[in-house]
Amino acid sequence: MFARLVPGPLVRFFARPYVAGGSMESALASAETLLADGLLSTLDLLGEDVENAAAVDVNKNAYIELIDDVARRFADVARRPTVSVKPSAFCVGFDDSAFDVIEKIVEHAHERKVAVTIDMEDHRWTDITLQRSVDLFQRGFAVGTVLQTRLHRTEDDLKKIPEGMRVRLVIGIYPEPADIATTEKNVMKERMLTGAQELLPRGGYVEFATHDEPTLRRFVQEV
Repeated sequence: MFARLVPGPLVRFFARPYVAGGSMESALASAETLLADGLLSTLDLLGEDVENAAAVDVNKNAYIELIDDVARRFADVARRPTVSVKPSAFCVGFDDSAFDVIEKIVEHAHERKVAVTIDMEDHRWTDITLQRSVDLFQRGFAVGTVLQTRLHRTEDDLKKIPEGMRVRLVIGIYPEPADIATTEKNVMKERMLTGAQELLPRGGYVEFATHDEPTLRRFVQEV
């Protein structure tokens, strides 16, 4: 991740373990360092929940620049960082017009041979994010998406993922109503393992995203 459009001190305090840099250059340098150690990465602009149209344009242009820089700096297409986008970075309020902007970013990334992940936000976004991500993938774009295992619906959503599509499994960070999500971390982590067990035999490309080392070990040993 690299941070823009968010108060700097707030980002640094809460997101320090996860932010690759305070600028595009430092984030790309972090990705290069990881790659030298054999690790792949994804880059994400911290700029969601925008409040005006000007910010939408800033975010879109930043992603275009980021994609161009990734293509320029990482010669091996298979080992390039992917980029991750959050829909609320490209609209004011909850508005599916965000995906019109995202599609333009995806088209540019396709030309530059950079893969894109359409990230998942709170439950309002789940249906439209899943629908549009799958649609773009089935149209031939290198697009993946994210499923949050705190949501009860995710068991059914796994069945909507086409063969070969890239999916990042996470527990999710958004507080959700009790009737649609669990608050039990152990349940969320168990669902990550179950989800991976379902996706992998169907040819899914699973990005197993957790900082919990016991769960990572179980993924490697059991799944």
